[in-house]
Amino acid sequence: MATRTWNIRSQAWLYGAWEDLKPDELEVTFEKCLKDIAGAVRFFKDKELPKIYKNACFMKEKVDEFKPKVPLALSLRKEGM
Repeated sequence: MATRTWNIRSQAWLYGAWEDLKPDELEVTFEKCLKDIAGAVRFFKDKELPKIYKNACFMKEKVDEFKPKVPLALSLRKEGM
């Protein structure tokens, strides 16, 4: 579920209308996806499912790549900015 949520929401955050970005939703959804995907990487690391582990690692890279953008987006979408 986290990967589907991540794919849908990250696209909306990156390419959607700036005024539609809800900072509270971004923060909560980002943190949940980060936690869930990191958990999947840990879970599949020692399993004999290399393709699933590789996919989990790929998704973790995507989330980690987005991570530096979160504080900036949160700051710029604060009330009064």
